[in-house]
Amino acid sequence: LMKQCDNFVHEHNMLPKGTTLFCEKPHPQAAEFLVAWIMDLCNEINLDGTAKDVSVTWSIYTHAQKMRASATFAFGRVHGLGMAVWHHSEISGKICGNPSVSETVSSYMLSLCC
Repeated sequence: LMKQCDNFVHEHNMLPKGTTLFCEKPHPQAAEFLVAWIMDLCNEINLDGTAKDVSVTWSIYTHAQKMRASATFAFGRVHGLGMAVWHHSEISGKICGNPSVSETVSSYMLSLCC
């Protein structure tokens, strides 16, 4: 799933070729990129806000949970960002934590299940 997410962000020109979303210093919009990836596969709405054609099937909430879990593991364990919420540090001014444990991703996941 990590590779699929990386492919998605490159195909949609969110990140330049030759870079990866999953790293020790993620892009400041990493949480939004994760939501876009999950939305593309698991929502009846396209990224441009239009409804998906009735002939298009999309994944269910449990698959969205697996996608988020994959991202949480990649950032948290593989790249050492832990489980801290994605936030701006008042001390350093930098973004810290795990993008998949952000308010943005959490809110989107809640909207999918309800």
